Amino acid sequence: MKHIEPNLGDLVFSDYAAGGRGAGEYDCFGLFAEICRRRGVTVPAHPTPDDLGLREAAILDGAAQWVPLVKPEPWCGVAFRIGPFVAHMGVVLEDCEQFIHADRKIGITIDRLDSPRWARRIAGFYRAP
Repeated sequence: MKHIEPNLGDLVFSDYAAGGRGAGEYDCFGLFAEICRRRGVTVPAHPTPDDLGLREAAILDGAAQWVPLVKPEPWCGVAFRIGPFVAHMGVVLEDCEQFIHADRKIGITIDRLDSPRWARRIAGFYRAP
């Protein structure tokens, strides 16, 4: 299946909302699922648990259905540790140096994978099967 490059203009700087799944409000999974949808990749709907342990279980369960990657590829998923838990995710952009994600404090934003805040937290990269 040929994947389409999504237009992200309407997503960048949207608001963060716990459990957000669209209409300008997303959490990290909601944003991931929306970008996948725009690329023609179906992601099963999942809630985003508040408990980080439950969130980790949900992310790892979903990641088990995807192909793990050694390094980032354009539009792959990236999972991050928050403390001891794999509890955050984003989507790697075309340049493989940046990713888009939903940040509780500032909304939908783009950061660098090699930034001091995120580089040491990377738990893995994943591509749709």
